[in-house]
Amino acid sequence: KDLKKSDEYLGFAFSHQALQHKPFLILLDKFHHLRAQHGAVAKILCSQEDLLNVRRLKAPRTKGYEYRISKHPFPASVSIFQDTIATFIWEPIPRVFTITSKETAEHYRKFFYALWKDAQ
Repeated sequence: KDLKKSDEYLGFAFSHQALQHKPFLILLDKFHHLRAQHGAVAKILCSQEDLLNVRRLKAPRTKGYEYRISKHPFPASVSIFQDTIATFIWEPIPRVFTITSKETAEHYRKFFYALWKDAQ
């Protein structure tokens, strides 16, 4: 789908295992570069243990990131974009499972924003 300025990318930070998969990180960085060019915002929830992800998000390579650190547990490696929810599994061969559903994406957004509101 086409990216619009009104689009937002919501993410529950990837686990440290994701950082071992360099090809995926390159793909993700390209997506976020394109997203930022179109003016779409990314909001990322990190756990207190995810300082490596926080440092990576602060890097000036791509703009348009907001992140907060949540003290509540949440499922790692889940992304919400438009009507798609993607769950990433970081095994030796990474996998991604997607659900495309407007209603389901809205439920995930509500959960994300409930944690976002309470995060720092």
